[in-house]
Amino acid sequence: MANELRKYYFVLITPAMIILISVYLFRLYGMDVRLNSPTERTTNVLLFVLSAAFGIAFPILCRTWFVKKIESRKTLEPDEFLRFEKRILLIALTVPYFAVVSVFFNLPFQYLAGIFLIAIYSVYFFYPSDKRIEFDKKIFRVRL
Repeated sequence: MANELRKYYFVLITPAMIILISVYLFRLYGMDVRLNSPTERTTNVLLFVLSAAFGIAFPILCRTWFVKKIESRKTLEPDEFLRFEKRILLIALTVPYFAVVSVFFNLPFQYLAGIFLIAIYSVYFFYPSDKRIEFDKKIFRVRL
């Protein structure tokens, strides 16, 4: 199960990382791939708030909803637990794509830094390590 979640994790995150690294390399060699038009303040705030929502708030809401859904059960099927974990990963790993969009829109440094910090948090915190998966299995009483 952990290997399947790790594969899914890397499938979700690899395109965003490739784009960010290539943009960095382009800028390193003097080619600017950003859009030159200045963005509106509402766009800046919207990207920042959406990244905070997808990186922090929505995973918490999804986990709370899942706990309420299964609270009366004695055990949980592994397939249902796997779907839940994949849903959490899908929600949390949209934040690196907000970082990609923010780089192309040439956001001010404060917003860009905030979005990147939230992206780093979501990439790090939601990595499906063996320890975290075993802990969640124990909490949700996944049938072995």
